[in-house]
Amino acid sequence: MYGRGGGTNYSMDEIEKEFSFFLDRGVDCIKMKVGKDFGSRMDEDVQRVRQIRKTFGTGFRLALDANQIWDTPQAAEFSKRVEEYHIEWFEEPVHSAGITEIRKLCSQSPLKISYGESERTSKVFPSLAEAGVQHFQPIPTQFSGMAEWLEVKELAIKNHIDFSAGGYSWFSTSFIATAPENCMVEYLHSLLSGIEVYFEISPKWAGNKFIIPDVHGVPVKINWEYCRKENKIVEDRLWKRQITDRYLPTVSL
Repeated sequence: MYGRGGGTNYSMDEIEKEFSFFLDRGVDCIKMKVGKDFGSRMDEDVQRVRQIRKTFGTGFRLALDANQIWDTPQAAEFSKRVEEYHIEWFEEPVHSAGITEIRKLCSQSPLKISYGESERTSKVFPSLAEAGVQHFQPIPTQFSGMAEWLEVKELAIKNHIDFSAGGYSWFSTSFIATAPENCMVEYLHSLLSGIEVYFEISPKWAGNKFIIPDVHGVPVKINWEYCRKENKIVEDRLWKRQITDRYLPTVSL
């Protein structure tokens, strides 16, 4: 897994505290946000990246996520300004629907460009590969099913494209486990750690991995007993459908 944090709304002290939290627990790759104030403070973004490397060194992988905030010239400029800080990948710098602009950026940027979180189908990924994207990051629960997920995974492997999964970490962990060992799942600890108590079964964080419980199916199960005890259930309904003869198949002999 890799840690995600470093929101543009965080102070530098808050970012460093979050990085320390991950690094002290064995995480070896962390992604931080850039594009502060709708991309209007690039100098400060560069300074924040510089400060992270100055404080923590280069003993871990650092990725950046711009959330599609810049145009191609801006994204290319930023790429060149942070290249010296050993960036693992640069995620969604320009709009995810702008394949032409993505192609231009991939040809200009010294950084590895990443896309995929915004896509709802596997059909877009061949165009992203052709455009020069070097890291796919699909969210498995946004696809129509496992077949599309496997299609993107195989495309990445065939074309030697890095592969990881975003989205809801505990579900995505099961999907990324179908991929090679070097593929990763994103962990947004600041959000998910607040709801862990509501789950009876879920993957467990250990160092730079999630350990999947030895159970059948997707290893995520809500702890309904806890939810009831804490009065967290707003409404509880059970829908039934009566089975009658009209639902039974007709068999001719």
